[in-house]
Amino acid sequence: MAVSSSSWIPLLETFVNPDNSPDQQAASLDAIAPLLRGGQLTIQAVVSDMEIYLTTTDNAVRARGILLLAEILSRLKTKPLEDSAIRSLTFFFTSRLADWPALRGAVIGCLALLKRKSDVGLVSSGDVKKLIQSYMENLQIQALAQQDRMLCLELLECLLDAYADAVSSLGDDLVYGVCAAIDEEKDPRCLLLAFHIVQLLVHIFPDPEGPLASCAEDLFDIISRYFPISFNPPPNDSLGITREDLSRALLGAFMSSPLFAPFSISLLLEKLSSSLHMAKVDSLKYLGKCAIAYGVDAVSTHTAAIWDSLKNEILTAARPLSEAVASDGFADNEVLEEALTCLTDCVLASHKGKDTGVLLELLIQDEKLEGIFRCVKNDVIAKVIPLKAELGLQVQALGRLLSATAKSSFASCFIVSQRFLLQLLDAMGVPLDQGPGPLFASNSISAGNCFVTVGALYICDQIVQANRILSEGLVLQPVVRLDPSSGSSSLSLLQCLANRLTIAFASAIQTHNGSDCLKSQLSTQNEIIHLGVAGLQALASFPGSFSPLTEEQFKEILLFLMSILLERHEHKLLWEQALGALVQIGISLEKFNDSARALVFVDVVIVELLFQLSIHELSLPILLKLKAITSICCSSSTVVTQVLHGFRRVICGFFFPASVKSGGESEKSMELVTRVLECLSSEVLPRCKSMGVNEEDIMSLSLDIWSCVQAISRCNVCPPVQVLEPTIAVMRLSVQYCSEELQKTVLIKALDMLPIRNKNWSNGTSIASVPHQVIGNASLNSIDRPNEDEWKIALFASVVVSLRPKIVLHNKKQILEMFINTLLGKGDSMIKEVASQALGSMINKCPVEVDHAMLGVLTLDQAIHSVLEESLLKIVGNHVPQDPSEMTSNNAWSAELGDIHDDIGVQIQAVTAVAWIGKGLAMRGHGKISDVAMLLLNILRSSSSVCAMSSQNNNCKIDMDEIRNEKYLLAQAAADGLGIIMKDSKTSLNKDCYACIRPLYKQRFFTSMIPILALAIRESGASPSRYMLYCALAHLISEAPHIALLAEAEKVIPYILEGILVLSNDTVNKGHLQSFLLALSGIIVDENYGRALVAEHVSTIISRLVVVVNYPYSMIVRETALQCLGAMVTLPYTRIFPMRGQVLKAVSKALDDRKRSVRKEAVRCHHVWASFASRSPVY
Repeated sequence: MAVSSSSWIPLLETFVNPDNSPDQQAASLDAIAPLLRGGQLTIQAVVSDMEIYLTTTDNAVRARGILLLAEILSRLKTKPLEDSAIRSLTFFFTSRLADWPALRGAVIGCLALLKRKSDVGLVSSGDVKKLIQSYMENLQIQALAQQDRMLCLELLECLLDAYADAVSSLGDDLVYGVCAAIDEEKDPRCLLLAFHIVQLLVHIFPDPEGPLASCAEDLFDIISRYFPISFNPPPNDSLGITREDLSRALLGAFMSSPLFAPFSISLLLEKLSSSLHMAKVDSLKYLGKCAIAYGVDAVSTHTAAIWDSLKNEILTAARPLSEAVASDGFADNEVLEEALTCLTDCVLASHKGKDTGVLLELLIQDEKLEGIFRCVKNDVIAKVIPLKAELGLQVQALGRLLSATAKSSFASCFIVSQRFLLQLLDAMGVPLDQGPGPLFASNSISAGNCFVTVGALYICDQIVQANRILSEGLVLQPVVRLDPSSGSSSLSLLQCLANRLTIAFASAIQTHNGSDCLKSQLSTQNEIIHLGVAGLQALASFPGSFSPLTEEQFKEILLFLMSILLERHEHKLLWEQALGALVQIGISLEKFNDSARALVFVDVVIVELLFQLSIHELSLPILLKLKAITSICCSSSTVVTQVLHGFRRVICGFFFPASVKSGGESEKSMELVTRVLECLSSEVLPRCKSMGVNEEDIMSLSLDIWSCVQAISRCNVCPPVQVLEPTIAVMRLSVQYCSEELQKTVLIKALDMLPIRNKNWSNGTSIASVPHQVIGNASLNSIDRPNEDEWKIALFASVVVSLRPKIVLHNKKQILEMFINTLLGKGDSMIKEVASQALGSMINKCPVEVDHAMLGVLTLDQAIHSVLEESLLKIVGNHVPQDPSEMTSNNAWSAELGDIHDDIGVQIQAVTAVAWIGKGLAMRGHGKISDVAMLLLNILRSSSSVCAMSSQNNNCKIDMDEIRNEKYLLAQAAADGLGIIMKDSKTSLNKDCYACIRPLYKQRFFTSMIPILALAIRESGASPSRYMLYCALAHLISEAPHIALLAEAEKVIPYILEGILVLSNDTVNKGHLQSFLLALSGIIVDENYGRALVAEHVSTIISRLVVVVNYPYSMIVRETALQCLGAMVTLPYTRIFPMRGQVLKAVSKALDDRKRSVRKEAVRCHHVWASFASRSPVY
């Protein structure tokens, strides 16, 4: 339905009125555009109604009217328009390009029309020519404001990009117009457009005799003024344009035409002499890219100058050869790296057909390089091992030059290898033909037959590495710059030299390993060994289809490196380098999917190392064997699978002897099993997960462990205690990495091993039903289980914590009672801990509702009732009055002191278990967490009253000193329990263990506990329980998310400050004091909210901090306190200036601290406090 003029004219008047706010004008435009898109208004009606505003003599109103029409068209890009309408609008906006007051609207209108697609109506070629003509005649772009210049450049870019055929008819006029448009531009946004416009212009006129040829120098002169780019974005820049963006765009403009070659190459070579690091790096980068882009003909006249400049730059930037060998390159020398890359590009650019190129010929014929190479050969012939310092620099430069040249193409690589590699091998005396037999026969590599030096080895290694990099590029990047067939000659040459190279590198390792004549030259010896190993690694790391080695030669290199691992561990450097070489060889096999050689690698390396691990031969220590295995297993999933299988065999073969036998053999087996299990949990299993190893292989590991425990249990013995922790860790991870179905398989195996069918464990009687008076006596004897049962329970608990939530435990009540009995017994503390974690995990993953047909399956409420209300809460709660006032002269409470004394271990373990259950409840957001939290809080509040009551009871027979020691144990467990709830656990109740985690559970628990804990602290007065309450607060604060801490900062700051005072003399819980300081520092540095709160407590905060600056029991506490003091100077001047003297006095003492890190922090703090006095106060 059409809209009458009267209904939209008010919107029109709102937009064109200059007095209206931008928001009002934008709103009116937003209301008009839908009317046109919906068909209620036509563009013809809009133009007709706007006629007075488009032609008025009022510049402001006319500019707003034209801008409105342009903005309307910008929002109608996808709406079809008639050709006549497009023609009329194009004519109108083209004519308005001469209207300076309305220029912005005219340019926007032109852009809107030019960006339309063919299916909705395009501007005709004839209209485009008129538009570009008007653009060139009427616009003086550099006289405009930034936003208008940017719009004009966008319009020019659109014309050159989308309408190249139409605008090309302007010829020289177009080139001159572009030059005028971009000349002297400084805005980074406009510069990006300008550099792209130059590329588009070159694309329109590619003919070297065309319109661009006569203006190429002028155009290049305009863009060359920006080289090198010097641009530092302002702080908080919203544009996101970096120096790299501008430099990349300018490089594109430089590379766009060979017509720029005479000017650009001269400029870049000139800039190489600059003292500015940035200018050198950019010159080298641009020179290499431009040489490739310009082609052979354009670069040929500059080849000699390029070679002289690059040679001098590389020779000047060279470092001692010892540093080159040690660092495997010069990553920190950016100029040298760019120079070498530039040389590679320039050598490639100088190739023409089958011609090797002028630049390569210059390198080979260079007298200086020939002199360096002659010195290297002479040293080999004369058997001079140490290199002179100056010659070392030159050899390093020569090696890098040859490598960079060889990497340019296979043709270059062949020439360099033939020219230099053959001569060096002949000079070193490497035999030409070894004939049949082992490659590393002793007579082939004796010092008399083959003599190597650092310089010769370095050059050989660089050339071999260049061959390898070229081959890798051919495999990884099928689309290469040169014909792959050109690499056949180079690879054929390397295949012919493979034996000789291998012998040369191996000879360097053998003849320079521990030689008496070289003990005074340890640095040179290490360099030669490093180069020998690196050379063997390079030869064995070629892609399989391009490898110069036969499979037998490849195997020989692996055997040689393995002999170093197994026999030379006393030579640490050699051993580490041989191991690193094997790791890299394995990685290359995986990268290039070389399955044939991967099998050889597994047989020679992995199988042998696993065999060595399984024998009690101590020529190579167990730790080194495991280090070698775990380092190499990172190379591929095939290798890590083989390692997993090998470790399983070791566990199955040695777990039983370590547990049953006695004597030295048993100790060796026990150490081996322990180390293998630790290696599995820390290295192998995580890699199995990341590399996608078959889950069934991982499951088999957990089944193997259960089978070992089953075999041991038949002998009525248990494994050693030291094997327990790594076994639990391996069991947890192996189950964790299994799928749901595989976890069920492990669970069935584990349930068959449990003693829950024994009447002592599952007689239907809960712990709560045992009379309270005997919990600490007869009950404990029945709870204490044989060690082999505890082992099974601990392993089962590690299975439970890793189960997925959908796994159903049918006999859950019996399992819960078994864990409770275990954790309340007298067994190993680790077993109790994992049992507590299993309880928390079961509660966390317990379903809210269950199918009644499932026998023995408990709902969440039933499980909570069984574990907490019927058992643990009664054990702990019977000794903890809910109201501390009940403890005054209460005879019944006094009578139970004996129970507390006897059962303190059971009490503590029960509190810990309750905390783990509370963590499981808190993570899933269950309301029962409040009961757990209140129980822990009541234990904390009651910790001070036992002594008070006992001192009033004359008949008390308990030693008060002992009570004073024990009364804090339970409270300490309660405080630690709050920490358990808040802290992230790595072993259970985390995301990896499939825990049910409700978002923001930490924030909710922290926020709910702070008011309650604060009230308890206020009511505690000066009692000893105040100390334990602050310990609990430290646990909460240390793990609270920062945003939650800031939200409660106003309430928390006073208690943090008092906590620092209370704990400042504590010698035990230093971590709690550190937690308070870290929380305080987080609040101090928060600019939005924290500092305003801190400003209200400046005096108290500084008074507390100057005390702990000299805290004698912890360096970290002193350092953190100084950091907090240093951050305080950001507060208002008038607040902190009165405290300056007090702070400087305390910090001055810290300047003499015995720890260097504290002294450094004290210097910083003293400086900021001493210097801020020069600031003027801000009112």
